[in-house]
Amino acid sequence: TSGSSPEIGPPIREPSVSRAVPRHVLAWSAAAAVLLVYLATAAPGAWWGDGQELACAAWTLGIPHPTGYPLYTLLGHGFMKLAGGLDPGRALTILSALLLACSCGLLILLFQRILTGELLGGTAARACGVADLLPAVGVALLVAFSFTLWEHATFAEVYPLTFLFVVVVVHLAWPSRGSRPGLGRAAAIGLAFGLAMLNHYSILAVAPLAGLCVLRWGIDRRRLPAFIGVALAGLLVTVLGYFYLLLRARSNPPLNWGDPSTFSRLMWVLSGGQFRELKVAGSGEAALRGLANWVAWWGAQFLPANLARPLPSLVAGLVVLAISLLGLARLTRARWELGLGLLAAILMTAIFSMAYQIPDIAPYFLPALPAAAIGWILTAWWLAERTEQKHPEFQLGPLMRTVPALCALAMVLWHFRAIDKSADDAPGAWGRAVIETLPADAIVLTGADSDCYCLWYQQMVLGQRPDVSIVGSNFIFQGWYARYFESAGRPRIPIRIEDRPPTDKLPFDVAIFDGFLIPNFKQGRRIFITFTHDELIRDLLNPKPAASLLPLSYYQSPLYPVERLPSPRLYELTPNAGLAEMSREELTETFRNWYLNRGRR
Repeated sequence: TSGSSPEIGPPIREPSVSRAVPRHVLAWSAAAAVLLVYLATAAPGAWWGDGQELACAAWTLGIPHPTGYPLYTLLGHGFMKLAGGLDPGRALTILSALLLACSCGLLILLFQRILTGELLGGTAARACGVADLLPAVGVALLVAFSFTLWEHATFAEVYPLTFLFVVVVVHLAWPSRGSRPGLGRAAAIGLAFGLAMLNHYSILAVAPLAGLCVLRWGIDRRRLPAFIGVALAGLLVTVLGYFYLLLRARSNPPLNWGDPSTFSRLMWVLSGGQFRELKVAGSGEAALRGLANWVAWWGAQFLPANLARPLPSLVAGLVVLAISLLGLARLTRARWELGLGLLAAILMTAIFSMAYQIPDIAPYFLPALPAAAIGWILTAWWLAERTEQKHPEFQLGPLMRTVPALCALAMVLWHFRAIDKSADDAPGAWGRAVIETLPADAIVLTGADSDCYCLWYQQMVLGQRPDVSIVGSNFIFQGWYARYFESAGRPRIPIRIEDRPPTDKLPFDVAIFDGFLIPNFKQGRRIFITFTHDELIRDLLNPKPAASLLPLSYYQSPLYPVERLPSPRLYELTPNAGLAEMSREELTETFRNWYLNRGRR
């Protein structure tokens, strides 16, 4: 039973009243300091990548890329409106910082419960001396200033909200000293997990923890069916919120990714859409490479940039994981549902690394950080106990208690430069430069996510240049994209979207030329592109520089991966009279011969 669990942790010592500090004051004071650091390093507006697309979705109550993120969209929309005249992209960035700072405060409170013995037995004091609780603050700060978590506090993303829910689930899973959780707590943990599912599926990392705790509570109360029932009810009530996507898609908002206006389309979006193709699909080599990257990720969170190379990160990651697993293994002997659940959270993120091959997989590992931190604390306790047993004269003095906080301070110093985006307004400058250059009724063909989202933001959020047509070349073979051009107020241009994956580049080229470029040239429209990597377009349409968008020096040491940055220049395409008279079959043959001739060269 819950009352027979052995105590884990050092003996509880009553603090002196004069030095007593209310736990919440210390926790939220530290969280406020973390928030100030986050805001000092945050991007001044909507930043590169998904953050701009999420800002578009939140501002217009639209639907971003799979899995649609309805909770984040609605929360972001409300926060943007509350922010008043603040730049909407900056408002969402502040939201990210607030969510993660709140997570830090909750972690401090949780770690304080562990350190005072409240969690697993012992006599807990309502207030402890600052020195007594410094380790709780220090370990929480290690989490708060780990590289990936801090990084995601500096721009708009869905992961900060998921991380907050992870911390909430862990709090609900760990009852206070002497309490016996009832049906209300089971319903609450199901509700929290369900809300998190409305945001991002990486919350699945703590599914075993939630499930095992509900199982333990039901067994202890001898009401297992009732506990399972109310937990599932809380989960299902919230997951029904995904039908918001279906209803909203039917009104065709300005951003309607996947067009989940039917049940089958909704299932396509919820199951990951086109991103499902990125799974390993049985590749053992890719799975092992992903696992190695996962181990190295743990080391890179805490190492200076000049040391965060593959081998040092891998070694450091093994050490970090070993410390965590040792503490959680000891916890399993005292509270099996907690120990196994937290071990499973770490294991689940390892499975993510092997099962999903995307370049920005790192935030999928964040749900394991609270579990790992608890393991660090328990391992440190065990080492302290063993040391005191062998050397009674040894006492954990105030200086030793500051070690985690000092390590966190060092991490702030060596991560700051690599994370600080406070002066990086490049996405806004790039978007404004494009919009200001384009003539009336122009068309822009984008090459990837960053340039497309940047221009979407200018139009959908800032209301700039509604006469301009933005065409994402990477969506030409996704049937849902046709409805993008049907939104109210959007210019009508000739375009054909083919709902089939191209087998190679030739079908893509034919679709772009025959279904979009040539028909719009015939109507006298001026077409611009934001990329130059396509040799066929370079040879046949002679792109001419129209404007410089960013200085080349920005690409030498950017905070965003340079391979995903848009071109520093905008180009205008030149109509090709010969191609304009060709049929689709003739275009296909012409392009095929072009590729053959290029191969001979």
